[in-house]
Amino acid sequence: MTGRASTSRCATAPQRNEIWSVVGGGENRLGEGKLSYDVSYTRSQQTYPNRNELLFRSTLRPTLSYDFANNADLPTYSLFATGEHLQVANYGFYENTFRSNTTKNDTFSAQIRGDVPAELGSGDATLSVGGRYRERTVDADEERFRNRDASAALGRTLAGVLSDQESRNFDYDLGERIDPAKADAYFAAARPDSPRRVSDSRIADYRVKEKVLGIFGMGKFEFGATTLIAGLRVESTDLRGDTATFNAATNVYGARTSKTGYLEFFPNLTLRQEFSPDLIGRFALTRGINRPNFVDLVPRTLVEDDGVLIVRQGNADLRPTLSNNVDAGLEYYIRPLGIIAVNAFYKDLTDYRYTVTRNGTFDGRIARLTQPINAPDGKLYGVELNWQQQFGFLPGMLGGFGVFANYTYTQGDARLAQADLTGRSVFRLPGQSKHMWNASLFYERGPVNLRVAYTKRSDYLDEINTGDRTLDLYWEGRGQLDATGSLQLTKEVNLFVEGKNLTNSAGVRYFGDRQRVYEYEKFGFTLFGGVRVKL
Repeated sequence: MTGRASTSRCATAPQRNEIWSVVGGGENRLGEGKLSYDVSYTRSQQTYPNRNELLFRSTLRPTLSYDFANNADLPTYSLFATGEHLQVANYGFYENTFRSNTTKNDTFSAQIRGDVPAELGSGDATLSVGGRYRERTVDADEERFRNRDASAALGRTLAGVLSDQESRNFDYDLGERIDPAKADAYFAAARPDSPRRVSDSRIADYRVKEKVLGIFGMGKFEFGATTLIAGLRVESTDLRGDTATFNAATNVYGARTSKTGYLEFFPNLTLRQEFSPDLIGRFALTRGINRPNFVDLVPRTLVEDDGVLIVRQGNADLRPTLSNNVDAGLEYYIRPLGIIAVNAFYKDLTDYRYTVTRNGTFDGRIARLTQPINAPDGKLYGVELNWQQQFGFLPGMLGGFGVFANYTYTQGDARLAQADLTGRSVFRLPGQSKHMWNASLFYERGPVNLRVAYTKRSDYLDEINTGDRTLDLYWEGRGQLDATGSLQLTKEVNLFVEGKNLTNSAGVRYFGDRQRVYEYEKFGFTLFGGVRVKL
């Protein structure tokens, strides 16, 4: 394997988030009934002002080899033994790039609800009707600049932007670190003369407007130890997405608009049965919806070309995922404070969304193509066990100890409309681990509150490769230990400390088999504390 060694530095200014909202509402009594209503408007803006890169490339073309046999997480690369990447004098300026993006989100919402109590034989009933309207508009604007002219180096060499601090990643020697002050000085000087990448900037922009109108009717009926809730919600959704297009052959820009509309019905039947004051059963038949992310619906095509051509495409025909659900469970309440519960669930899925990656061509070049699509149907089922209890029966200070434990077993798959290139028509649901559990030990007594928690999940599918199932991308299951503690000094003053990822667990993605590691990273642990003052 041969290639050019390169180094780059990306300077990203802090992300800025601005949110403001106005909310109003009221409630009126109408005889025995109640009328409630509210209206709200929210505007948010998220900005990445600077996402800058300075790239140098080496003239050397070393032969590279690697060995995963000893350690798949930290393979041996020949380059780190031969050291061509450390020969700074062989690097020359290649390009600078500048990116900034701003996303604005405006949401208007209004809803009204009426509740009327009624008698129904020997029981009580509450009848409810209402509606809600939500209108949401998202505007995304991205600007991209790039300069590959030799003059854009502004006389800087790679050595001229390095510090004297060593740079290492795990056991790999990467040379010296970039000096932030020197790099930022270069960016400030070079940006005014870096040409705007018009096509990339325009195609990355999009605007989406979604309107959702829903009405519902519901009845709650109570007959002694039995409670029954039945209702129906109807929702109408209209969505419009706008983005730019570019024809490289004719050098002509255009516009593309996608419109989507659908009407869905969501029945609900929930039963609660109190077998005794300590034992309660629940059963529910429901229907739910999960709408696509706006960024996935926009019919745009984003291209990244850094040796490997990666094309990410939106899908204007992407449909929401609908789920018909059956849930059943038993809850046993432990005196004085605790619960043991078991719940089973089954979800029949329609139009399950997933991301598919395939090898293909784009503008006559070999490319890696990624796009979200729908699977016609799927299913998800499993069981969940919970135990939570404070050991108040223990003597003295020991009564403050307690435990929380949860385990979930999940199975699920989805079916493709037609088999992929490997002949596969059924696949595991992405993002779903078969086993998930967490356990925590806590202490709550007087002003002291302590908690140690460990969470763990098994491996799960991340992306599907329709051309080669051995290239399906998985996340390895990951466990994490966290701890928190607080001390209430006075009614107004609270001291707290928190520790996150104390085990410094690694995040690992791999292709098909754990030995083919695609990504391995560690995040370190976080410790922070402070004082909360309530005025």
